[in-house]
Amino acid sequence: MFVLEDDALLGRHTAELIDKVILANDSLEWDILYTDICVPHIGSMLELLRLRQQLAVPGEVRLISLRTFAFAGATAYIINPRSIGKLHGLLEPYRTLEEPFDICMRNLVGQGRLSAFALFPFATSLSEASESSQVQESRGAGTDLVWNLFRKMIWVDRDLPAHRKALDEIDRLMCDEETRSFGTLFGAMASKTFTSK
Repeated sequence: MFVLEDDALLGRHTAELIDKVILANDSLEWDILYTDICVPHIGSMLELLRLRQQLAVPGEVRLISLRTFAFAGATAYIINPRSIGKLHGLLEPYRTLEEPFDICMRNLVGQGRLSAFALFPFATSLSEASESSQVQESRGAGTDLVWNLFRKMIWVDRDLPAHRKALDEIDRLMCDEETRSFGTLFGAMASKTFTSK
């Protein structure tokens, strides 16, 4: 079962990547397969960017275990048919959610009660409709913009030049001389030419 929120974006390679990864991992035990996640930590963002650069063949896809990976979002995910009853049983006690649904799911994964993976590079992303989400808090709008733009820039069907305006807006709203200076260092560490000793 493929669950999509209204701001999910499908690309020309989405179906192909999903089919490919499910067929290649037929014996893998999984309950939830995320096709896109929010990555809220800069270290994880850097790791994923380096991984994307290392993928040898266009169209190569990896599965990332989410058991110990900090993530958020429930924009697009696949429920294993064998796990529908299990997921229903885990969610049934939550008559009302006291926390956002995506955090509830992340907690179940972190507790080992659900087995979840993310396709990488992401097979889906966020549409422009995500910028006007009603569940986002206005005080965190800049943070949400950064997180959402990362998702748009890392997915398989990305268009980096299309995001120049949004990057400039983030720079204008959130950056000063100090953060721009460190941004150059972080950018250098993200480069394919950077080697750690």
